[in-house]
Amino acid sequence: MTNFKNYLSRANSLKQKVLVELKINSTITNNKLRNFVSQYGKDMQKNHTQIQSLNQNSLTRLEPV
Repeated sequence: MTNFKNYLSRANSLKQKVLVELKINSTITNNKLRNFVSQYGKDMQKNHTQIQSLNQNSLTRLEPV
């Protein structure tokens, strides 16, 4: 078992494509979404990670890095 940061780093080093499914509810704050982008955004861009979620509202609030 590993954390997401380490998993993403390893996937990037192997040029492995990653699809992230965000399981979040509609009460997630913009601050939490900004924190997610701040923590993982640059690493997710390196190998063109894709994000999906059934919560479209949260996806539209994700800010580009």
